[in-house]
Amino acid sequence: VYEERAWRDRLLAATKIALIPLLGLLAAGGVWIFTLNRTVRRKTEALRRNRQTLTQILEHLPMPTLVVNQQGRITHWNRACAQLTGLRAAEVVGRRPPRSAHPSAFLNLLTEHSDGDDRKTAIRHRPPDSGSGETFVDSEVFVPWLGAEGKWLAGSVASFLDGRGRRIGTIEAWQDLTERKALERQLVQAQKMEAMGTLA
Repeated sequence: VYEERAWRDRLLAATKIALIPLLGLLAAGGVWIFTLNRTVRRKTEALRRNRQTLTQILEHLPMPTLVVNQQGRITHWNRACAQLTGLRAAEVVGRRPPRSAHPSAFLNLLTEHSDGDDRKTAIRHRPPDSGSGETFVDSEVFVPWLGAEGKWLAGSVASFLDGRGRRIGTIEAWQDLTERKALERQLVQAQKMEAMGTLA
């Protein structure tokens, strides 16, 4: 009996000695997991705030601006886009405009929303695009069904890349040139009248 009790005591002591480092490891692991969770939460919150800030900046840009993801779906459509086209963000975000020869989702969306026979002439004027491949494209177009007498628009389509240089989407910025075009026509007309007066 004495020997059995001594054996049990030795076994209990050995178990305690083995458990102490194990409990220490478990405690250290718990602290590490807690710290990791807190770090992940902090970084996730920082990313969320950064994304929210960028979205607000984009939303309040005075220039009509939209973002298209790698799948060709519109992810951002700011207020200026809605004011220019009459299409609200709720109608556009998540849509995938039909593809065409032109890389602009904006122009393709406008063509899609033109009425009936007007679809073929919705984007009536497309001078040669400038830029380097698919990275950057400039366009100046006339959309006859925007506004009372149509609108001249100028825009840029630029690809944006991830950290590895892979294309992950495009961002487009547009501006209304209608007033400037009208002033240019007035200037040309005035110059013609001046030239006629000089010749007379």
